[in-house]
Amino acid sequence: MYAGEVAQCPDCGTTRLVIRRKRDHIDRFQGGFLAWWRKKMGAKLYHCIFCRLQFYSHLPLAASMTEERSMADEASRALDQKS
Repeated sequence: MYAGEVAQCPDCGTTRLVIRRKRDHIDRFQGGFLAWWRKKMGAKLYHCIFCRLQFYSHLPLAASMTEERSMADEASRALDQKS
């Protein structure tokens, strides 16, 4: 996977993230204008399990990307077998 295809923690760079429904006021939060703008544009709130940073991003989780790719690979194999 290439950087930029999946959501990564801006602090430590890991892709092991959890989606949150609402902000936890105990853990750190990456605020500012861009965070506010991303929230207004419908970005998801992610939480890093290592450094406990919360941030908004439009990119999908790494786990969902691997699921999509595996389904696409299965579909292409099925088409190849029919041909």
